Amino acid sequence: MAEITQTILDIAEKVNKGSIPFAAISEDLIRELVMTGYGIEEETAGPVQTWRKLYQNFVLRNDAHGCSDVLRGIAENIEYLMEREAYWENLTGELNLELGKIRESFLGDFYDTKEIFVNQCLSPVKNEFNRYDIVVRYLAVENYYRKNENGFLLYEKMQKARKGVENVQAYTDNLKNLIVSFEEKGYDGESEIECDEELWLLDGSHRMAMYLYHDILKIRVKIRSVPKENRPYYGIDWFRDNGFTQEELRQIEQKQEEIFLKCQVPLQVILWPPVQKYFDEITEVLSNSFPVTSWSDRVYSEETFPRIVKGIYYIDDIEAWKIQKKLEHMTGEKKIRILTLALTGPDYRLKSRNKKPISRVGERIKNSIRKAYKDKIDHYFYDIIIHTGDNFEQNRYLQKLFAPAFDLTAYLDKISGFQYFLIKTETPYQTEDFPKTYPFSKDLDIVVSKTEFEKLAAFTKEYLKEAAAGYEIRVLEENNHCRIRVELSGFLIYQLDICCSFEGLSDEFLRDSLEARCRKGCYFIPKISDEIRFRMYELSKYPEKKHHEAYIQKYKDQLQDEKVTLC
Repeated sequence: MAEITQTILDIAEKVNKGSIPFAAISEDLIRELVMTGYGIEEETAGPVQTWRKLYQNFVLRNDAHGCSDVLRGIAENIEYLMEREAYWENLTGELNLELGKIRESFLGDFYDTKEIFVNQCLSPVKNEFNRYDIVVRYLAVENYYRKNENGFLLYEKMQKARKGVENVQAYTDNLKNLIVSFEEKGYDGESEIECDEELWLLDGSHRMAMYLYHDILKIRVKIRSVPKENRPYYGIDWFRDNGFTQEELRQIEQKQEEIFLKCQVPLQVILWPPVQKYFDEITEVLSNSFPVTSWSDRVYSEETFPRIVKGIYYIDDIEAWKIQKKLEHMTGEKKIRILTLALTGPDYRLKSRNKKPISRVGERIKNSIRKAYKDKIDHYFYDIIIHTGDNFEQNRYLQKLFAPAFDLTAYLDKISGFQYFLIKTETPYQTEDFPKTYPFSKDLDIVVSKTEFEKLAAFTKEYLKEAAAGYEIRVLEENNHCRIRVELSGFLIYQLDICCSFEGLSDEFLRDSLEARCRKGCYFIPKISDEIRFRMYELSKYPEKKHHEAYIQKYKDQLQDEKVTLC
């Protein structure tokens, strides 16, 4: 919100100085600014009509200063809405503190265990870890399972320094009892830790160590407001000041680095098409502050690009109309750059809307890049320069979204013994190196003989369960038709559509076309005349799919007067 208000104020200043003609500010731009700033979805909403009408009144009066004042008024109203929201959030926070006893009776929400551990780092670049007490507890758990010899000794030494008592055997016994209880009863879904609004750990380091050791991804967290100065501190200096030897410090730091590497999820950064001529420049700017571990460029067709954008935002909380506006303003070649940044500390805050974590480091990266490049592109619209994952969930999602879910070529090799062929492989959205790659969020149509339909469907389901591990496999079945969907958090990545019968195409035609199939590389296709019949069938069902008509027109001369009918 702060960025959109600054954008409006910048425009207002330019209008006032005459560097932008006031009449050049279209009604559509006023609408977009108001809808984005107010966070409204309907153009018919009152503020949109009010501000557009007011601005046009000053245009008709030929009053540049009046137009500038209208723009400033829009910005000021947006800022007021932001301050009002913050006021109510603060008031809610104060009430929650006063009603703390009531809040204690409610269980917290689940958060990413590894995300919380990594967040205990003071710097996004340097490994200035704040909670080595979790690491010592982790070493004690390892000691219990005989993976080291002195974990409990380090734990007792820490507890003695923390509690100021000589006899710390009770603490060791309690930890061992916790480990035994976990072995006997397993994961307790109601067990909680406590964190503040920035996911700094306040209480629950024993459970954190246990969850990390057993690789439990989600932990229940109760959010509690505390002053920052009251946060627990157990940096490496604390251990040094409390008599830990250099060898003990080395062991603790090495274990922290080991756990950290296991937990860390790199930040995914996407540069959008409007700044593609600055890709290398922006990459260098980012690498000056953070390690850029990898980057790659992707070019998409006009047909595919909207699907990849919608896929990117699928698990985000952005409104659909904003995605559409981004697409409308990202003209030209659909080329993006995907970068992976290695961050040490994400520096989280919780979103007020959904209480999900968002990295302040990611926010700072986006704000700095947008500010530096928004004036370098034509027809700038908010957020068409750069995107980052907010948190571990989104960054894991983006990593998988751009990775191949499975090896399609290997699958086609595996089914070479079946009597099948692929239809509709020549389409505007098909990838140039198919089947090495496949079109994002589309399907592959596989025609198979009736005698082998069930066997091929069963094989495909089992094959994808292993080959597409980490993705969801969803099966939709009906008579003579099986759709096997590879999904990511519910979003379609690719679908294998297996069929042995088509209403309107005879069984005799299907048998003959399977007998006359042709090999193309590692897969089979029908002969052209048969493919045209499938296209005619599809066109009769879906007249709006003009690419089938284009295919028929392209290849009709190759039929050599062969008569082609639907059945």
